[in-house]
Amino acid sequence: SFAIKSTLYYSNILSDAGNVIPMLEKFVLDALQESRIVKNDNVKYHKKHLGWEVFEDKINPRLKIEVWSI
Repeated sequence: SFAIKSTLYYSNILSDAGNVIPMLEKFVLDALQESRIVKNDNVKYHKKHLGWEVFEDKINPRLKIEVWSI
């Protein structure tokens, strides 16, 4: 089982995080499973999402994902 926390650094803080975050979450979970970092991204294994934080970083926009085994 695992938990994740996501931190998004936008180049433009006016972007609509509510539209972007669900798409990113799906992409991240699929990537974690595809790369075998997690066994499966279904609810049997993905027990907790510790939330999203959103910040602005015009110089280095990025997505930071932290994964914990629980």
